[in-house]
Amino acid sequence: TGGRAQTSPGGVCAGLGMGFLQKLISTGLSGSGYFACGIPLGVGMISLIVLILGLAAQLTTTIVWILLVVSTLVTLKPLWHLLLMRPVLMPRKESVTREEIVLYGITSLIACVYLLWAVAPEIQYDALNYHLAVPAKYLQSGAIVEVPFFHGYFARNIELFLVVCLAIGGPETAKLWIYTMTLVATVSVYS
Repeated sequence: TGGRAQTSPGGVCAGLGMGFLQKLISTGLSGSGYFACGIPLGVGMISLIVLILGLAAQLTTTIVWILLVVSTLVTLKPLWHLLLMRPVLMPRKESVTREEIVLYGITSLIACVYLLWAVAPEIQYDALNYHLAVPAKYLQSGAIVEVPFFHGYFARNIELFLVVCLAIGGPETAKLWIYTMTLVATVSVYS
């Protein structure tokens, strides 16, 4: 379930962020610019909605699923536009240089090693103590609550988005979403 569900938050973020950017800035950005700026903007929008739901004590798994379904319906047009822009986002090159082959090879190797971490059970101190623990506590409580340990104060915007990942598929979804976003960041830098 976690692997299948992890694409939903990423698609919703891309659609929300790119749709907002298209309304805000109708010209001047390339397809990769909309993509690179749209996803973080979408994450911020979803996190803000989760914060509002948490402060209103309405943060449940059902509400998160409703949020994702409604957001998906809202983002169908921007996501369709993203699919149509695919040639602009990833233009085909006639030839690839030796340096690019080495760069792609090293990047692919790092991505494969990182994928091993993404599918393994979480053992890192930071993730277990606040990256995943604080969002899980918010979801369990149904609200943004006081967490009685020091590291609970380190939770920020990304942890609010991890509430969505935990609600739809658990820690595996959160880790696979983070992995997907690192791939998106890498593609955005090199596009």
